[in-house]
Amino acid sequence: MGTFSATDINENGQIVGYGLLDGILHGFLLSQSSEPPNPTPEPATMTLMGCGLIGLGVLGRKFKADKSRSETISAQ
Repeated sequence: MGTFSATDINENGQIVGYGLLDGILHGFLLSQSSEPPNPTPEPATMTLMGCGLIGLGVLGRKFKADKSRSETISAQ
């Protein structure tokens, strides 16, 4: 681990500073990325999608059971 210190923010919004790492003095410049980060789905979105898929599966099974029951009744 090293000890670093941010000393200034320049006119471009970049953070500049210096620090010691393994006894050697280093300078650094932190710049903001020009591209926005990829959106991450929130847990609530994933939960809602999962519940919807489960609901579709239940409805599909119910529909299939009702269809086979009506075919059995009409065959008699």
